[in-house]
This record gives sequence, C-alpha cells and structure tokens, in this order.
Amino acid sequence: NVASAQIGRTARTATADGFQPINEPIKAIDNNTTTFWHTEYNPTNVALPHNITIDMKQSYDINSLTYLPRQDGNNNGHLGEQQIVISTDGKTWSSPIVIGTYLDDASLKTSTFTAIPARYVRLVAITEAGNRGPWTSAAEVNMFAASSYTPLPSTLGEWGATIGFSLVPAALAMLFDSGNVLVWSSYAPSTFSQGKGGITLTATSDPATEIASQSNVSNVGPDIFCPGLSVDANESPIVDRWK
Repeated sequence: NVASAQIGRTARTATADGFQPINEPIKAIDNNTTTFWHTEYNPTNVALPHNITIDMKQSYDINSLTYLPRQDGNNNGHLGEQQIVISTDGKTWSSPIVIGTYLDDASLKTSTFTAIPARYVRLVAITEAGNRGPWTSAAEVNMFAASSYTPLPSTLGEWGATIGFSLVPAALAMLFDSGNVLVWSSYAPSTFSQGKGGITLTATSDPATEIASQSNVSNVGPDIFCPGLSVDANESPIVDRWK
C-alpha cells in the first residue's frame, strides 16, 4: 500500500470548526494556492484546537495527506502539532492515525500512514507552529489513495498512529534520563544526506504522549550525518560527528 495517487477533487466538500469571512473551509480544497482557509480572528480570536473536515463523497483506501500552508508570505496559522482522524460515516471517528508536528514554514507537508478505508478525513490543529496566536490556516489539503489494500488479519494485531516529525531524521538516540527519543537531521530539515556543514536540526518525541517537538537549530560545526553512536557511563548518548 505504499504507492498512491491523489484523490480527485470533484464534488468534495469541506467544513471546519470556524472560519474568518472570505477564508471559508472550501478555500482549502479549491486547487488555488493563493486562497486559504483561516479560523476566526475578528471580532474574536477563537482558541485552539481547530479542525477542518473533508468529505470525499465516497470511501477510498487512503494512505497519505498533504498540507500546504498559506502562500501569501504570512506565517500566521501554520499547523504545528496536529492529528489526523478518519470516519466512514461522518459520525463515528477513529482514534488518531497520525500524531505529528509540522515544520514552521510554507513548504508542502506530507503525512503518510498505513492504508485505511475512509470517506471523511479530519485534520486537527493542536498548536500553531510558531506560537504566534490561536489560529489555523491552510491553502490546500489533499488526500491520496493506496494502489491496493489488504487488511491485516486480526490475529496479527494492528498498527498504531504514525508519529510525524518536523524534520527528516538522519539518526536517533534514546535519552535515558527522560525516556524521550532525540532525532536529528543533517544540515536541513528535509535533507537526509551530507551538506555544507555548520548546523543540524534536532527534535524530541515523548513515547508517553506520542508528541514530537518543533525543530531546534544547533551550531555544531560538521554535519551530524551518518554518525557513530554510543552511551557514556552516565547513560548519555555520545555522537561521533561526520568529519
């Protein structure tokens, strides 16, 4: 179920927990990157969390979703921590199939997960990526369907939620004092390979809450690409950097 194709936009509808006039939910599925959905901010700043729900009008075996932030140069409303839930009837909703954190920039974001039948998809914003205010916005939200789908036999258990990071990890280490997982990219959040050096980006994930943090930039000198890993006597990770 890895291969997928974008689901057509014909007859799709979108609803949300709220919107600012001229920034209605339909603007997130209109195939126009210059328009966007935005939650209400005038006369009232409505508190997070927020959500947008898309009705695809029939069931598909979906396995990914893309989120394009607003493209007007304003960062207000970028999704930070988010969840994706699905439904076949619009009444009974799943537990989250994705729990993740998007990077605070205007690039296209992709969330992938094990294929699952759904007609309704709800993207839930828990935080605003830059903590600028209680807003959520989206230029475009699209779903993708798997080329094939075979449910796992019940005797084999089931997949949990996909945990999405705000970077592409090049490596990871367990932090024994907290139980959290530390991950890092190379020199850019979406790049796995060696780069020009100078910085790396890190994020942490708490297995208890399944929440991943925003990316942090560190000036480390060489790239931390393809590192050697060990643990010292205090159970702190040791990272042998790329030279």
